[in-house]
Amino acid sequence: MPALLPPIPPGAVVVTIGDSIMRGWGLFDVQAWPALLAAGAPWHLVNLACDGAGFVTMGDGCDTNFMGLIPQAVAAKPTAVVIQSSSNDMGQSDAAIEEATQQTMAALRAALPHATVVALSTVWNADTTWPHEITSSSAAIERAASHQQAYYVDLGQPLAGHPEWMQPDGVHPTADGQQAIADAVQREIAPHVAP
Repeated sequence: MPALLPPIPPGAVVVTIGDSIMRGWGLFDVQAWPALLAAGAPWHLVNLACDGAGFVTMGDGCDTNFMGLIPQAVAAKPTAVVIQSSSNDMGQSDAAIEEATQQTMAALRAALPHATVVALSTVWNADTTWPHEITSSSAAIERAASHQQAYYVDLGQPLAGHPEWMQPDGVHPTADGQQAIADAVQREIAPHVAP
């Protein structure tokens, strides 16, 4: 991975691809972590995150997995794309997650050869231990990022140990949880952005 992420120029479009956590399930759109980062920024956000979707798993709200969101991403003419692996791929084999992640990241790079692509690790809930697929999906997107000249960012688990940041379903973060994810993304990306 190159040492520095390029800064996002004013007027640019940033597309985000992910799951219901990225979409801000149960909250207002402006409370989702991508919107929190975009608030007041000189660039425009197009959040394509889809409930239930993953690299393998078909989403409830979009009837596709992440691969199927690429045409919408291309149509937005983005300068940058942020794509995040998902806990929705739990129950899938490591091999299936790896194959789907590699294929999707390759297709994204082929469709947007000049865009900056940032790949984020999988976020889990407030539990301080997590299923094997959370680790394997993060590792898969890290490998795929390295093959596609993308930037990989390991967010850790910003919700871990904070049950007060979770909605009653125990899966989706509250507004405070979304802010914690936004803070983690900002904290991890900011040192790598060229001045």
